[in-house]
Amino acid sequence: MEAGLVASFGRPGGNLTGVASVATTLMPKQFGLLSELVPKAVLIGVLVSPENLGATAESQIAEIMSAARAVSRQAIILKASTDVDIDVAFEALIQGRVQALLFTSGPLFVTRMEYSNCKTGDLD
Repeated sequence: MEAGLVASFGRPGGNLTGVASVATTLMPKQFGLLSELVPKAVLIGVLVSPENLGATAESQIAEIMSAARAVSRQAIILKASTDVDIDVAFEALIQGRVQALLFTSGPLFVTRMEYSNCKTGDLD
């Protein structure tokens, strides 16, 4: 949509074949759901992989921030591209006293989900 190739996801308006990630398109819903699940969580960490977001990374990060504001939450964006980056990000989340955590989709986080689950125990 951002590139102007289609009018919207729901009604693209033409024939275009390809693959699209709707990870940030779902962020408002994810923030809304998280707000219901953890109503006292005001400070939310969002772990993103810039390589997974591609050329539109900065605009997608802006969409994430907007989604947080829409549900009266504050988002802290942490970027990670490697295992070491994930460790550094979790340390920052702990130090920043983040109350909840969202991950953007992508192979980096999916393949390390068990590791991430162990690390989120430190956020309590």
